[in-house]
Amino acid sequence: LAEPRLWRHEPFASETLAIAGPVNIVFVVPSNVLREGGPPTSSLASVRLRCLEIGTPLTKLGHQVRMTASQRVPVRLQQGAFDDVDVCILQKTTFDFETTIRDLRQVGVRVIVDVCDNIEGLPHLAHYPAMVRMADLATVSSSGLLDIVHRAGAAQAELIPDCIENTQCEPTYGTVPDVLRLVWFGRSDNIDPLLDSLSDLEELATGRSVALEIVTDSDSDL
Repeated sequence: LAEPRLWRHEPFASETLAIAGPVNIVFVVPSNVLREGGPPTSSLASVRLRCLEIGTPLTKLGHQVRMTASQRVPVRLQQGAFDDVDVCILQKTTFDFETTIRDLRQVGVRVIVDVCDNIEGLPHLAHYPAMVRMADLATVSSSGLLDIVHRAGAAQAELIPDCIENTQCEPTYGTVPDVLRLVWFGRSDNIDPLLDSLSDLEELATGRSVALEIVTDSDSDL
């Protein structure tokens, strides 16, 4: 992500988002971004990995990057705070943004809706399919979500994986060389893709046994 391909100086492949030169970007995030004597952080991994971590490299490329809390957007829009904005990225919002998306586009702002949760299976994100359809572009964190936003009717969608926090390490077999131990962490309503790909684990085994540990919500029926 040192050079996020969405924000290089040459126009993006999408004709809808083709912008020459530096881009003025606003990330719309929940209000729980913390600033306590250091760089901003958040308790939400999605905010850290899909907003905060990429702000610095985008700035180094010459783009203007700032954040605003989701509940402040309608008021700031009326105040003209988005008049000079090229792209608004709705990183995470738990309430319906349809009217705001329409208002942003009316003042010439391209709107990207970022999706990193299963918008088909989570009731509190039931408003996302309509937002995805209204956006100029949907960005997603996985190939499974790419299928979901296409089913939701997204005009255009791009896969942009999460950043990696701290140091990326090579896989290790730990203290039991004959066992490949894997851990899957996530919500139980997102487990179907894992179950569908269990047969693919044979390719990872390479003569070893595979131990899969699933860490999920305590009220799961698994």
